[in-house]
Amino acid sequence: MRAICAGVAWLIVASAAQAQPAALTCSVSSVSPVLRAEGLAEALGEIVLACAGTPGSVIETNLTAFVSAPVTNKKLADGSADAILTVDGAVAGVPARVTGTSAVGWFGLRFTAPSSGGVTLRLRNLRAAVNLLPKGAPVRVSLSLSGPASILLNRSTVDVGVPQVGLYATSTTATVVGRSPVPAAGTISGFAAAGAAAHTVRVTEGFPDALQRKDATSDHGTRILIRYGGLPPGARLFVPEYIAGSNATRPTTGGGLGSDPSGGVYTLGSGALLLGRVRDAQADGSGGVPPGMPPVLGFAPWVVEAISEVPLVNGNGFVVYEVLEASAGALESAEWPAFLVLEQRVNGQAASWLTISLAPVSSEAGFAAAPVPRFADSDPPPDCWIRGDCQAGYQPLLAVSTTNLSFRLNEGANFQDLQFWVQNARGGNLGWSASVRYITGSGWLRLEPASGLNETNVVARASAAGLAPGTYAAVITVDGGPIAGSKEISVRLEVVALPPPDPSPVIRSVVNAASFSADGVVAGSLVTVFADKLEGGTVSLSFDGLPARILFAAQGQLNAVAPAGLAGKTQASAVLTVGGLSSAPFLVKLSPCAPAIFASGILNQDNTVNGSWNPAVSGSVVQVFMTGIPAQAAVTAKVHDWENQQPLYAGPAPANEGLQQVNLRIPPGLPAMQTEIVVCARPSGAPAAACSKPAKVYLKSEP
Repeated sequence: MRAICAGVAWLIVASAAQAQPAALTCSVSSVSPVLRAEGLAEALGEIVLACAGTPGSVIETNLTAFVSAPVTNKKLADGSADAILTVDGAVAGVPARVTGTSAVGWFGLRFTAPSSGGVTLRLRNLRAAVNLLPKGAPVRVSLSLSGPASILLNRSTVDVGVPQVGLYATSTTATVVGRSPVPAAGTISGFAAAGAAAHTVRVTEGFPDALQRKDATSDHGTRILIRYGGLPPGARLFVPEYIAGSNATRPTTGGGLGSDPSGGVYTLGSGALLLGRVRDAQADGSGGVPPGMPPVLGFAPWVVEAISEVPLVNGNGFVVYEVLEASAGALESAEWPAFLVLEQRVNGQAASWLTISLAPVSSEAGFAAAPVPRFADSDPPPDCWIRGDCQAGYQPLLAVSTTNLSFRLNEGANFQDLQFWVQNARGGNLGWSASVRYITGSGWLRLEPASGLNETNVVARASAAGLAPGTYAAVITVDGGPIAGSKEISVRLEVVALPPPDPSPVIRSVVNAASFSADGVVAGSLVTVFADKLEGGTVSLSFDGLPARILFAAQGQLNAVAPAGLAGKTQASAVLTVGGLSSAPFLVKLSPCAPAIFASGILNQDNTVNGSWNPAVSGSVVQVFMTGIPAQAAVTAKVHDWENQQPLYAGPAPANEGLQQVNLRIPPGLPAMQTEIVVCARPSGAPAAACSKPAKVYLKSEP
C-alpha cells in the first residue's frame, strides 16, 4: 500500500509475510548537498543502503525511489534513465525506469549476498527539477521495495538536497559617444589601453561548488549565458576567450567595478576558477564547441589576453561561457569586460543592456533527452551582498528631488503638471521604475516616464476629471532595485468646488527660472510664474507697478525678466493681467543675489550640451548659462576641487535679457570623471557671496 501527499510519496515497505524472517535488514543513509535553486536537472545526493543478510542468499526485489520533485534524468536511447544503482560497487543488471513524473525504479533486481552476508546498494545521479520547490525546503526521496524477498529498512525517507540560489551577479553597461574604432592590438590589454568602453559582468556562486566543471554524468560544465541588446548600427562587441576567476593568480577584471579592465594571470593545475567561451552555441546556451584548456604545459603562469568578437544581429547578440576548472569547497566568482566599439559615428549616446543567466536555459522539467544540467531562465540577484560592495562608489544609489507634491485643481479640471528629478547619486547604472499607490480615489495621477535609466525628469500629472470636491492622497514609489534602494513621494490633490466664474488670472507661485526656488527671485534675472487663466487675451506682468518683459506664456506657466528697478528691495507685489483682467497682488520675496544654473545649461567648447554621453575635454572651455546674478557682481567658480576659478567671461548672455553666461576653463590634467561646477557671485558691498547649487559636468581626459 502506498500513500502520496503534497507531492511526496511516503513509503510503506511491501514485503513477504511479516512472520517470515527478513532476507535483508538495511540501514539507510544519504548525502544532502546544497542544490542550485535555478536547476531543472540537479543531481541529488547519494543514497546508501547498508544491508546485512544470510550469506549466499539470492535476493530478488523491485526498488523504487519516489522524489518530492519531478524527475529529470536524461532519457537514453532505449527509453531508460541515466540514474545509477550499484550493488557492492557493480552496476545493477537492470536499467533505471522512470514511472510517472516523480519516480525511478529498478525492476527485477536480483543479486546474491556475499559470504560476509553484508551488501551495499548505492543510488546515484538521481536528477530533479528543484526549481519548482521553495528555496530552503529539503528535497526528499522515499524508497519502496517489493517482491519475493523480505527486506526491512530502518527508515524509508531521506533528505537528498536543499535548493539555494546558485548564481548572483552584478553588471554595468558601457556608453559610447561618437565613433570609437577597434584598437590595433586585439587583446584585452590593447582594448583597455585604447580606452574602449567596457560592459562589466561579475558572477558569484551562491554557495561553494555552484559553478561546476563537467563530470561523467553531465553533458557539460556549468554554463553562463550573457545576452546583449539595444546596440546601434555599426556597433561591435568583443569578449575574452578565457576568464580567470577570483582565486586565480591574478583575476580577470571588467573595469566597471572599481578596477581597470585586465585579462589576468592563470596558473594551470591550480584548480582555481576558469571560464572558457563556448563557440557556436545555441541562443539558449546549449550545444556548441566546448572550450579546451589553453595550450600551456605544466604549472606555468598563463597571461589571459585572447579576445574575440560576438556576432550581432540587429543590435542583439549573446555569448556563452563554460566552467573549465573550479575549486571544490571554495566560494568563487568571476568578472570580465565586454568591449563596445562603434566604427561609424552616431548622434548622441550609444548604450545597451545585458542579461545574465545560468545555462542552458530551458523549460523542460521532465524526463527527456535534454541537456544536463539545464536551468530556468531567471535573473540572478545582486552579488554585492556576498562581495560586500553594495555601498561602493561604482554601485548606483537612488535619489529624488522631493518628498512631496501638492496639486490643487478646480472640480472637473483636466490636469496639472509638477516635476521631480530621479537621480543616480553614486556610480554605475541606475535602472528605476515608478508606481502610484492610491490612498484616496484612483486613476487621477500619471507619471511620464514611469521608468528610465539614470538621471530623468519625471512629470507627475494630476487630473480632477470625474472627482468630487475634496482632498485626495497617493504615494509615488520610485524603485531603483535592491542596491540603489527606493524612495517615496507623498502626493496631495485638492479638488476645489467650482466658484462662480471669475475670469481673472490667479498667480500660484513666482520662482527663480533655473532653481524653481521662491527665495531666488533677483532683479534683472529670469523668473517663472505659475498661474491660472493665462489664456484669453494679451498678457502682461508687473512688479510694484514696474512692467516685466514676458518671454513665454502658455498652459499655466509664464517666463519673464524681473524688472531691474526692483534692485535693493526685499519684496514686491506681482500682478498678472490677461485680456484686461488683473490678478490679485501676489507677494514675491526678492533676493539681492541667487545664482542658479539651468538644467542642461552647461555647453562644451563646441556649443554642444555637456552630459555623460558628451563629456568636455580637460583643459577646454565650458559655457555655463544661469540666472540670478546681479550686474556688477564679482563672480568666481569652483570646478571639481579647484576653487576660486576666475571666469574667462561673466556677464549677460548675448541677446538674451535676464540670462547670464559664465565661461570657465576646465583645469587641465583632470581625468575622465563626473564632477561638479559651482558658481558664486558677490554683489558690490555684500558681506559674502551667494553660490549656486552644484551642477554636474562630465569630463574626459585630454587626447
